[in-house]
Amino acid sequence: MKIEGPIFAILTPFDKNSDIDYGALQVYLSFLKDKGVKNIITNGTTGEFSSLALEERMALTEFCRSNFDGTVVNNISSCSTRECKRLMSHSREYCDFFLILPPFYYANVDDKGIYDFFTEVLIDSPNPVLLYNFPRHTKVDIKPEMLRQLRGKCTNLVGIKDSGGNIDISRSFKNIHGGFQVYIGSDSLAYDALRGGFDGTVAGGGNAIPEFPLAIYNSFIKGEIDSARRIQDIFDVWNSFRKNLQLTEITTTKIALSARIKSFPINIRPPLKTGKPNEISNIRNFMQEKVIPSIDILSQTE
Repeated sequence: MKIEGPIFAILTPFDKNSDIDYGALQVYLSFLKDKGVKNIITNGTTGEFSSLALEERMALTEFCRSNFDGTVVNNISSCSTRECKRLMSHSREYCDFFLILPPFYYANVDDKGIYDFFTEVLIDSPNPVLLYNFPRHTKVDIKPEMLRQLRGKCTNLVGIKDSGGNIDISRSFKNIHGGFQVYIGSDSLAYDALRGGFDGTVAGGGNAIPEFPLAIYNSFIKGEIDSARRIQDIFDVWNSFRKNLQLTEITTTKIALSARIKSFPINIRPPLKTGKPNEISNIRNFMQEKVIPSIDILSQTE
């Protein structure tokens, strides 16, 4: 089973009491579907999974499955193998793929410990699995040799989401035999990932303007390579802007999405923070003046 097209690591909207806002989530999922999104990640980094209780993660997965018809990849990551397996057992009926990080608390754990952790969780996985390489957060690098060993033992390990930022490492993952799938975790590399022979990208900041990752992918697979490159250039106006802000991608993307979905809540759970009033205005104004009008340019480019 292969995921076709960009994957969107969705946000988790919270109301003013910091509870999951399922009304806003339903509207948001409809927005993504209307734009043509076919694949989502639930409980991912962009979804603030580490700020959610286990029961909330389960409920969110169920809700998304009921309100989204496409491919659902559910992040089952935890530092506890028992929690990972509990999430796996629960969500097997509500998702198509599992996604899992290495354990992200213990420092200086050797590769054998990481291998044993993954093996214990994945050996009997009922669904296809993508590992999740994000060393900036986990302080653990998933190594190609470990992947080869795991691939030989865990038959449902089919790919990896690589947010490591090193294309050479990503390519070594892609060289693993048997059609191993590699998805690059970067909006800025949507074109380069396809050009480099990878399977696609995972969008975070692109949630606010899903038209762009989708158009890059659709143009590329139609053989319209120059068009895909031009669309990436337009998309990068937003990518460059948000990367220069002194805010997390989650905070920025929630504010940006509120410029497209009326009343979309921008609340964030601690330790992350919502932007200051001037930062919120700056992002919304940029969306209105620079980004949203570029969607019209996009339609002319396609």
